[in-house]
Amino acid sequence: MNWKYHSTNPPEHSGSYFGYWDMYDWYYGCGKPKKPNAICMGEEVFHGALAMNSDHVLTGTTTLGSHIEINLVDNYCERDLGTTCCSKVHTVKTPFSADVSFDIQTDAVIPIPIESITFDQNPVQVTLGTVTTMKGYINLASEAKIDTKITNIQADSLNVNAIPRIDTIVIPKGSKTGSFDIDVNTNGLSRNQAVTAGISAFYTNKYSYSLTIQAK
Repeated sequence: MNWKYHSTNPPEHSGSYFGYWDMYDWYYGCGKPKKPNAICMGEEVFHGALAMNSDHVLTGTTTLGSHIEINLVDNYCERDLGTTCCSKVHTVKTPFSADVSFDIQTDAVIPIPIESITFDQNPVQVTLGTVTTMKGYINLASEAKIDTKITNIQADSLNVNAIPRIDTIVIPKGSKTGSFDIDVNTNGLSRNQAVTAGISAFYTNKYSYSLTIQAK
């Protein structure tokens, strides 16, 4: 990545003799640069973002290198005549230059997909007119390399028979599974009737699985 900050105050010399060019005196044929503006004289902080193509870097550590260099242009006037600056020089100085590198544990930042959603019982039998609380489990395809947040744990929008108590869980580093509670009921069901609810969760993409509820 490359940042370039170019100030138009002072502007570069263009050789114009016309008075409406604000860096030139209307009478003289050589320019006088303005004093540096506030942004040139103050401290600047630049931020960068990095997008990695991780198709072929799935495990291990990747080292990223960067080169930082700050260049300053000297607009010193050797012959300052008050309104003009003849014999103006442009010299570039490099007060700071450094090579900076850092390591990224690539398998810790590449998402691990959800492999399955499972339940204590499936189908689950619920006594007519009651509510039963059961466990649901979200299972990753491999062990989490970092604490991994799973979001949007929910039942189908039209379903009233299965209600997850929380919508977000964290699977700790080193584990493959996290659990959550689901309240299941027999609302709208008759004895021996069953209904299927879709339970979904999101990490790298949405994953859904069906839970069957039977009234007894």
